[in-house]
Amino acid sequence: MKLRYFFIALVILISARSYAQTGRDVHGTLIDSTKHTIPGSTVKILMGKDSSTTITDSKGAFLFQAVKVTQFSLVIQSIGYEPVKRHFALDNTNDPVFLRP
Repeated sequence: MKLRYFFIALVILISARSYAQTGRDVHGTLIDSTKHTIPGSTVKILMGKDSSTTITDSKGAFLFQAVKVTQFSLVIQSIGYEPVKRHFALDNTNDPVFLRP
């Protein structure tokens, strides 16, 4: 009987954890005005009081996984460029988002 309750509790915990990780992927590629990619740039996503930071790869691409909010800002910084802050408002789906320049 105790084993049965353990498995029920385990299934509930796994389900809650899976639900908590839902969200959409937000990704893009940084390019400058000459259409060249900008590798090694810092991209920070601001979501209310939360934030996360990543670095663009060798092709200027970045990815934030499982973003749970529909409104956020991106702050982009790179050596030799002025910092940029942009605000985004998305629909309520969990479809991945590719941000265009």
